[in-house]
Formats: sequence, C-alpha cells, structure tokens
Amino acid sequence: MEIGRSDISDVLSCLPDVNPLGKLPVKVDLLLCTLGFEDRAPALANRFSEEGVLQEAPVILIEYPTNIADNEANLIHFETAAKKAAALLRIRYARNSYFRALTETLAALHLRIGARVIFDISTCSSFVFYPTMKALMELDLDITLVYSEASEYSPTREEWEEVARKATQENSMFAESFENAEFQTIGVDDVYASSLFSEMNSGNRPTIFVAVPNFSAGRMNALVTRDQEINKTSDCFWLIGEPPSSENEWRIEAVRTTNNLRTVDPSNVRLVSTLHYKEMLKALEDIWVETRHSYYMSIGTLGSKMQHVGTYFFLCLHKDVGLLLTEPKSFRTERYSSGLCQTWQICLGETRLLRDVLEKYMTFRWKL
Repeated sequence: MEIGRSDISDVLSCLPDVNPLGKLPVKVDLLLCTLGFEDRAPALANRFSEEGVLQEAPVILIEYPTNIADNEANLIHFETAAKKAAALLRIRYARNSYFRALTETLAALHLRIGARVIFDISTCSSFVFYPTMKALMELDLDITLVYSEASEYSPTREEWEEVARKATQENSMFAESFENAEFQTIGVDDVYASSLFSEMNSGNRPTIFVAVPNFSAGRMNALVTRDQEINKTSDCFWLIGEPPSSENEWRIEAVRTTNNLRTVDPSNVRLVSTLHYKEMLKALEDIWVETRHSYYMSIGTLGSKMQHVGTYFFLCLHKDVGLLLTEPKSFRTERYSSGLCQTWQICLGETRLLRDVLEKYMTFRWKL
C-alpha cells in the first residue's frame, strides 16, 4: 500500500460517458428546459410528456431575453407537454437575477434528497448553462443531462464558402468579412467574467487565455479583447470543436479560418470533440498542467453544449480559473440549426457522490 494523489484520471474514470438516450425512466421529479426558437427546443419535453413520466414533475422553462417572439412560437408545445406534468414554472433570464431566481424556485419545490432531475441542454446558451449547473449541483439530487442534436447546423457549407471567397478577395478585410457575416448571432450585448467563478487574475502572474470558438467571430474577438483588458494576457490556446460526424469535418478548418488562426502557433491549436465532454475536461487540464506554475488561466467559450459540460467540471476542480461569457444582442433564427437528430444523455447520478469525487481531486489517499 502506498500514498497516491487523486488526479484527473481519477475524476475522468468516475464521470459517466455520453450515451444515446434509450428508454425513459419510469418517473421524473423535475424537468428543466429552455424556450428556444429551434425545432429541437420542445422535442424532449414532448417525449417525456407523451410517455407519461412527468405526472408528478414540475417543468421549469427558462426564457431568453432575446428573440422573444421567435421563441414563443414554441411555447404552445411546452404548455401542451405541461398538461401531463405537475406544473409549468417560467423564469425569464436576466444576468443579475437569474441564479437567485432559479435557486429560490428550486428551494420552493422542496425536492426530496435524490430527486431525479432532467436538464435538457439542447438549446441552452452558455450564459444560462453555467449558473443552472451550479444551482443544481449545490443540491442533493440525481441529475441526468439530455441533449438532442440538430439535423442541420448553421452555417451550411455553401453559406460559409461564399463568405470565405469574399474574405479572400478582400484580404485586408479578412477578419472583418467573417465578423460582418454574423452567421449565428447579431452583435455583442455584453462580455463579462462570470461572478459564479473566479472573476479575474488573483495574483500578479500573466494570463493564459483558452479560447473555445465557433462561427461567431465577433463574439469570440470580444472575449479575447475583454480578457486582454482585465488580465495581463501572455498567450492564447485555441480549442476547436471536432464534430462527431464525418460530413461535418469541414467545419474544423472553417472555424479555424473564420477566427483567423492562420498565423497562430500550431501547438496552441487543439481539436476537442463537440460531443464527448470528457475530452474538453482533459484538454483544459493538460493546458493547466503545462502552464500552472507561471500563469493564471482564464477561459472564453462559445463551444458546443457538451463542451460546456466539460468546462464546467474543470472549473469545479480549479477555483482560481476565470470564465468569460458573452451575450449576443440577438440570434439569427433564419441562419441557425434546424431539424432533430440523435438524442444523448449523461447520467451524472447523485450530486452528493459527484461532489465528493470533485473535492478529492489533488488530495492524497492510500492506493493498493
């Protein structure tokens, strides 16, 4: 027997894999969803309702402050699903009050210890995901994350190539061409350090910034600029999403080009699965291990839903790492994802046990 230190491999081995959503549980105690404009927004709520597992479960519906009219076109589907549920509780997102509103709503439900909670992250924006996960993880629940893929993602290859040709022709305006394209969102409403995590550099060390981009070049540039304003940014790592399907592999180089990474040191650009969240956790951990003795670390993310899951657990392990988020002025409903494809789940299980695993990270214990 010897003393060993719990490291990232111990955490990864205890976290569940992503699996297809098969047969639904017999009973659910709470369902959380977001009222988005996409086709997939109400899909899982409808399925849970139709299969009769929400009879004793309230549905919490989180509403966005942007694209209100577009989003409310899907409200009727949630209202129909809620007819076979215990209640429909609506929370309008506002950055300064959302976390408190959610925690108060959860407290008022008096959920039993080990209550089975389903959190549908299919249309959950980053700025909603992180506070929601934190609120849920602070309670003694049994959590399952569910996620429906879209059948088509924006931009299409044809849309992107049209902008890429224009950018090549107007080389001096290369970055601006992609910013002006506004593939998925319009404008930047605000960029801020999440108050739920470390807000800024806690010491005098220079900063390593980890950027997780998508096709919203304007929002990504806003994140990079904001980090440079509040931290002494020394270098930047880029984690580019690697889609699970071969027909979307073109998006890897497209994201690289959209964010003008042609001159970035290749060793600072890494591919991370957009589906298997533990790859994101491991990629962030690798960067942290490489740089921890000399640099503070902050993350600016526009990644996939599953990449947010990995990032959240990384932040649970490293309390001094900052998280920068950005909210757009609006989403481009006509140039966003559409359709419905494969549905996945992450059965996180009891938060009490999960918190115990996370708290043991970097502590010493006996090993056989």
